[in-house]
Amino acid sequence: MSISQYVRRILARWRLMALVTAAVFAAAVAVTLSMPVTYTSSGQLYVASLSDQPDMESVQAAGLHAQGRMLSYAAVASSQEMAALIGEDLGVDSLEGATIRTEVPYGTVLINLSVIAPTADGAQEIAQSVAANYNDLLTEVEGARATELKVGVSTVNAPSLPTSPSAPKTTLNLLAGLLAGLLLAVALAAVRDLLDTSVRADDEDLGAPVLGRLPRLEAADRTLTSGDTTPLAEAARRLRIRLEATGHSTVVVAAVDDADGPAVARLIAQSMSLAGREVTLVDSDLRARAGDAGAPEFADSSELTNLLREPGTDRHWVLVAAPPLKPYADAAALARRVDAVLLVVRAGHTSHADLRQALTDLDRDPSSGVYVVVTDA
Repeated sequence: MSISQYVRRILARWRLMALVTAAVFAAAVAVTLSMPVTYTSSGQLYVASLSDQPDMESVQAAGLHAQGRMLSYAAVASSQEMAALIGEDLGVDSLEGATIRTEVPYGTVLINLSVIAPTADGAQEIAQSVAANYNDLLTEVEGARATELKVGVSTVNAPSLPTSPSAPKTTLNLLAGLLAGLLLAVALAAVRDLLDTSVRADDEDLGAPVLGRLPRLEAADRTLTSGDTTPLAEAARRLRIRLEATGHSTVVVAAVDDADGPAVARLIAQSMSLAGREVTLVDSDLRARAGDAGAPEFADSSELTNLLREPGTDRHWVLVAAPPLKPYADAAALARRVDAVLLVVRAGHTSHADLRQALTDLDRDPSSGVYVVVTDA
């Protein structure tokens, strides 16, 4: 199977793919709408040693010591002590829904400060309060550890005033939801295709020659007229031409497991009639008539015998529309008395196992007048 054929098989499940994609996208929309709107104020702080030693070696040593403790200094920004100082500056409720984050670029004495809050002004005010209280709190921490080293924090980049929300990222979320939906849809379609044991529209090896393929048989499409060029009419015309080329003039048309058999028989009969052929269409599906107890015996009836005694020529055809093969034995009995049998299977519906069983039930060499007609689901 070529890649293009496999792609067409996957795309044939477009309804499943569309449903899954829409569901995942709708979930992404719902999640995005439920996310709180937040703003991020960003600033940058510089930590420097305040050593009063006169020699350069002592200054460098103090600087290296400060650099080695940068992660500890950065953690001060999100400490409980800092939260208390911010509460004194801005009010005890100022930190509700807010988050303070710090990051130390590798090998530097810089602290990247970011504050996420429900409002733009609130985020900036909290970040400014952190910067303003940093030295006092850091000095207190250093003193509590009885360390001689003194450090100072200065502002390199003042906390910004956000001009737009930092979350939710609506466009990104929706694009991610759409992509995730498409990927999941393709994966599910591939799994369904892998597990699907039904006949496919493009299958070639079905145990008997494929005489033709028909598009989906909608009720409104089943009446052919002169000059009709619809896809169904053209497909029926090709099927009729191939059937005539086999030389078989008495044919049973039976679906394996659905009701498409009689419809296909009528289409062939109409196409033959429009082409000037003499054709007799026999509806042997007597089981469809409630209470008809003689249906199973029709295959051996004198009425059918008289019909089949009609002289078969290349311009006189007898088509017998039989009940489905899977539930009934009628078609198998009729098959013994005719030149050929057309087995109708519906793509995506009839399983390969049911088709193999139907060929077995016919008890007839598939190479001697047994053909398959595939209809789209």
